[in-house]
Amino acid sequence: MKFFASSSISALYILRSHGLGSHKLHEVARMTSLAVLLYASSSWWGFTSAQDRQRLENMVRRMIRWGFRADDAPTFEYLVSAADQRLFKAIKTGQRHVLHRYLPNVKHTGYNLRPGPTTTSYPDKDDHNFIKRLLYKNIYCKKT
Repeated sequence: MKFFASSSISALYILRSHGLGSHKLHEVARMTSLAVLLYASSSWWGFTSAQDRQRLENMVRRMIRWGFRADDAPTFEYLVSAADQRLFKAIKTGQRHVLHRYLPNVKHTGYNLRPGPTTTSYPDKDDHNFIKRLLYKNIYCKKT
């Protein structure tokens, strides 16, 4: 990751020196540097240590300090969480999604209950498994 970071930052410096505006520079940084860092983050985020997460946050803060990201840019943890939510929504709504079969089965009670979080059987909390992590986050940790 260190090699990628230095080469990516060097490329952004060159673009800025050639007169690329700050808004376009932010966009290029988001589409290249952040896209690479966020690639498959749903699968590996649960296995990162606090030190790894701090390094990623520091990288994003450096990009803000050097002018490659906006001052009000979200944290890396927020970006990972947003990517997780988009993927989870795609899995839940897409019957043909390859990961849809790993969602828990719907409970049938025999009663005509209003829809809610009790209609699905949920597995135990697991911070490493993407689907279990998102199920727990979406059901038990929802902000009211």
